[in-house]
Amino acid sequence: LPDGFDEQTSVTLGMATIALAFGVDARELFPAQGVGATRADALVQHLKSRGKGIGQLLEISEREFAQKFLPPYLDLVFDFQDDAQDKQVAEIKRIRSERHTIDLTNETVDERVVREQMLADGDLTQAQFDELELKSGRLPDGSTALALFHSPEHEVMLALGVPDPLNIEANDAEIMKGVISDKRTEFIEALGKITNHRNRKLIKESMTALDVLLAEYEDAAGKEAIAEMQASIGEEFDEETPDEDSEEVDDEEMDDRGAET
Repeated sequence: LPDGFDEQTSVTLGMATIALAFGVDARELFPAQGVGATRADALVQHLKSRGKGIGQLLEISEREFAQKFLPPYLDLVFDFQDDAQDKQVAEIKRIRSERHTIDLTNETVDERVVREQMLADGDLTQAQFDELELKSGRLPDGSTALALFHSPEHEVMLALGVPDPLNIEANDAEIMKGVISDKRTEFIEALGKITNHRNRKLIKESMTALDVLLAEYEDAAGKEAIAEMQASIGEEFDEETPDEDSEEVDDEEMDDRGAET
């Protein structure tokens, strides 16, 4: 053997040469033995394992379960116990969250756009997105929940005993507020008894429509009360303001009395 020959170095260089000839990563053929490369090598080996061997088996299992056994709204995903990967994912989510906060603060986008971005990035599920939109008084497509009053699936549930509950000006606000409150109580009782997923979804959507309509009537009642208060104050002011003619007569009487004196 030549002077300074190192068997380990020779094997490592040989495997690197073979890997370069095949156009693959050397660590796929032979693990690195150098000091200081442990972290990077472990990460590469972990990522490579997902594309072959056990990774292929897990991918096939996920696909078969999703297609044959699970409902459309559920997915089977194997969780790799990798703290480094979890930390990286959390860091990416934190950066995206900061970006969303800045965009909302600068009013570059609105609340719905941010939620759509989070849904596309995987930070929100479709069910979570729909629930948040309902809490904001909107349907998943962005339209107002008041549109449900004209939906064939909801119009029977949202019958309030008036021809057009959306005609705020034509209906008495105080009466409608009581009717809406009673209907909402019925829905809450129904949610405690009904277990069917679809029916519960219809009830929750109908409750959102009632909440939006109630806010409209409360706003109308508030404006009406303010108008009545302003009118009442105006009438009282008119009554307390003395008439100009009577003031002139009083001034003349005072002058006459002063002259007689």
